[in-house]
Amino acid sequence: MKQSRFLLCWAVLFSCTFLFSPYLLQAAVVADSEADFTTAGEQGAGGWSYGYRVVEDGDDRATYDPKADFKTFTEDDGWTWNGASWDWAGGNVPWTQVAAASGHPNGSNNDEEQWVIRRWEAQVASVTPMAINWHLHKTNTNGGNGTSVSVHFNGERIDFGAVEGSDGDGIDSTVYANVGPGDIIDVALTPEGPDEGTGDGSDGSVWTVVFDNSVPGNATQPDGSPFVPANSEDSDGDGLPDGWEERFFPGDLSMLSADGDADSDGLTDAQEFANATEPNNEDTDDDGLKDGVEDGTENYVSAEMTGSNPRVADSDGDGLSDGAE
Repeated sequence: MKQSRFLLCWAVLFSCTFLFSPYLLQAAVVADSEADFTTAGEQGAGGWSYGYRVVEDGDDRATYDPKADFKTFTEDDGWTWNGASWDWAGGNVPWTQVAAASGHPNGSNNDEEQWVIRRWEAQVASVTPMAINWHLHKTNTNGGNGTSVSVHFNGERIDFGAVEGSDGDGIDSTVYANVGPGDIIDVALTPEGPDEGTGDGSDGSVWTVVFDNSVPGNATQPDGSPFVPANSEDSDGDGLPDGWEERFFPGDLSMLSADGDADSDGLTDAQEFANATEPNNEDTDDDGLKDGVEDGTENYVSAEMTGSNPRVADSDGDGLSDGAE
């Protein structure tokens, strides 16, 4: 009897140690901006890089070129690695800085803003549904109009949130994405407050992000729309997730098929899924152009291949809709 109790106690102890081990508790975390931040000023380690985006009057705040508009911090370009953070040499204007958890964007000084950016280039083998969990709060709470976090997926904004200048508690948000190999996710700290002002005043903040591959079955985006994981069930075997089909034609999986074109816009339903456009709406962004002629390449060929974005009514942000242009 004593031996049985001894073995039982060891079994319980082993089970609890296993179940509550740090490894298991962290098993779903794919990348963590604070934990992964190196103390050697490395760029690219674990897919992480650190830099900034210059924003001038009239620039599109929601969309940008993730390659051309992102500037990596380098000491040859006036930036200094001081052993704990990247900082503008001398610490004067622009007051732009990035540390493991904290940072400071440059407000509208010298006729430009500088957003500081934590960039993660996805280290995944195939398309993986992920939760992008971010946090923001002010560290300098004695002034200013506040700061914000702007999350961009391959240059397109997918989430945004701002805090007041005195908010030391901050906000948390989760946005979901089907992340493929090499996809670029930028989590930027900007000087824009809840009032949309960008004046530079005590903008020091903590902003962090964790990428997690545990996505609930009923995941909802911050705007209230449902998130459809790329690996969702496909009960009719047509190559389209049931959840995505149900979103547009509730209760009827027969309306969409990989080779079909339910809205007659020139894109197959499979292409609509890949492009994140609406298969029951020939003009997803309501810009006057059918989805099928907007290939998103930014290269205008003809009226049948405009190069504009089928999800953005004014792709170049100049005030004219793509259809009008």
